[in-house]
Amino acid sequence: MSNNNVVPFYPQETAAILERLLTQGDLARLGAHERTEYYLRVCQSLGLNPLTQPFAYLKLSGKTVLYALKGCTDQLRDLHKISVVETSGEEWRNTYIARVKVTTPGGMREFEIVKLITIHDEAAG
Repeated sequence: MSNNNVVPFYPQETAAILERLLTQGDLARLGAHERTEYYLRVCQSLGLNPLTQPFAYLKLSGKTVLYALKGCTDQLRDLHKISVVETSGEEWRNTYIARVKVTTPGGMREFEIVKLITIHDEAAG
C-alpha cells in the first residue's frame, strides 16, 4: 500500500537542489530525469495532459522556470469551465493594453488588465 504523503529521503545535495526548486522555483540545477519528473507531477497536480506540452522551460530573472503556454491555459479554462465573456485591447505609447473578463459556473467574475510593452524597430519602418 502506497502513502503519497510520505516525504522521501534524499541525499544532502539532492535535498539542497529540491529546496531551491521548491522555495525559489529554479529548475536549472535539476537533471533531465528530475526536470521530467517535476514537469509530470505539476501536470498531474493540475489535471493537465503532459503530452500536449502545456509548459515550456524559460530563463527568467536568472532562473529556469516552467512557463505556461496557450495549451496550458486552454486546458485549465476547460477543466474549470471558465468562460471568457469580453476582451478588448488598445495600443498606447508603445504599450499594448489587453483587458479580459471571465466568469465561472458558480458566478465568480474576474477582470484583468495586462500591459505588454512593445519596442518598435525604427529601422524596420
